[in-house]
Amino acid sequence: MLQVINLMKKILQQMKMKIYKYQNQWILVKHIIILMEKEN
Repeated sequence: MLQVINLMKKILQQMKMKIYKYQNQWILVKHIIILMEKEN
């Protein structure tokens, strides 16, 4: 039972990391779009 819980925790942590990375990429993309709009 404990192994299953640990596995779930691992999966959740990995998902969090992926979500965190994705959010950071999205923030970066938004900044680039804003900068491009200012250039025009």
